[in-house]
Amino acid sequence: MIPRRRAHSPGVNTPHVKVRTPHEILSVIPYLFGFHPDESVVVLMVSDSLVGMGARLDLSDAAVPGRTADLLLGMLEQADRDDEVILVGYGADRSQVDLVLTTVSDDVRFPVQLAMTVVGDRWFVAWEPGEGEPYDPQSSQIAADATYLGLAAFPNRDELERTFDLPKGVARASQNVLSRAFRSVSAMTSDDAVARMVELLEVHAAVGSEIQQERGSLGLKDLAMLWALLFDGGARDVVWCLVSDATADRLLDLWLEVVRRLPQEDALLPLCVVALAAWQAGRGPLMTMALDKASRLGESHPMLDVLQAIHINAVPPGGLASMLESWAA
Repeated sequence: MIPRRRAHSPGVNTPHVKVRTPHEILSVIPYLFGFHPDESVVVLMVSDSLVGMGARLDLSDAAVPGRTADLLLGMLEQADRDDEVILVGYGADRSQVDLVLTTVSDDVRFPVQLAMTVVGDRWFVAWEPGEGEPYDPQSSQIAADATYLGLAAFPNRDELERTFDLPKGVARASQNVLSRAFRSVSAMTSDDAVARMVELLEVHAAVGSEIQQERGSLGLKDLAMLWALLFDGGARDVVWCLVSDATADRLLDLWLEVVRRLPQEDALLPLCVVALAAWQAGRGPLMTMALDKASRLGESHPMLDVLQAIHINAVPPGGLASMLESWAA
C-alpha cells in the first residue's frame, strides 16, 4: 500500500514525477510499487489531480465481491468525498480482467476517473472495444525520470522480496553470536542500552553513503548487538525517534542488513524496524513485505501491532511526529 503523500517540506528531497497521459500512468506504477505488477489490480486514489494513495491487490482477491473494500478499508476511509480512482488490471485474459475491474469499481464506491487493462505487451481502456496500444513502460521518459530520482522497479514481486535474502558468500550470524549479544544487553542498564544503540547508529551514520555500497560495514557482532538492543524498550524508542525523512533510507539499508544476517526465526523486531523505516521512506511494498514476514513468524509484539495498524489504516509518514508526541504526553 502507498500511504497518503506527505506535504512537501523545505529541505526534504521527496521525489516527484509528473504524469499526464494513461501511458505515463502505466509507466510510473512499477516505480510506485517497486515492481512490475502481474495478475494484479492497482487502485490509485486521485485528489485534486494528484495521486494521494494507492494499493495493489492480487487479481484473485480483487475478483471476490467485497474483498477489495475489506482489504483497502483504511485507505478508502481516509479518502476525501470528492476523490476519484484510477484502476489498472493486469492479467492474461482481457475479458476476465475487465470483469474483476467491474467488481473493484463496485467495491471502492468512488467515481472511476480511468480504468485500464494490461494484457501482455498491450494495454486497453477497460470495458471498451479496441485493439489497444503497446505497453512498454521501460521505454518511456517516466522510467528515465524515476530512475534518475533513485526509484527502482523490480521485474516482479518475487524479485523485490529477494531484497530480504542473504547474498551468496555472506556469513549469517550464528546462535552463539546472538546469544553473546543478548547476554551483553541483559547486563546493561536501560541507560547503557540507549547509549549503545545511539553509538552504533552514529557509527553507521558516519559511514553514510558508503554503507549502501559496502555490505556489513558495522561488522557481524555489531549487527547482532543491534538486534539484541531492540529487546530493551528505551533502545527501541531511540529507533522510533531517529527515523525521519532524512534518515529513513539509510536506516532501511542498515536494518535490512540486520535481517539478512540473522536466522529468520529471530528477525521479528528487525523486520518491524525495516517496516518502520520503509514507511518513512515511502517504500510501501517493502513495508508490506516486512510486516508479512514478521506476521508469518507466529509471534506477537506491541511494535508489530502498532505498525500493522499504521499499514492497514494507510497512515501517512507525516503521522509519525504526532504519534511520538502523543506517546510522550
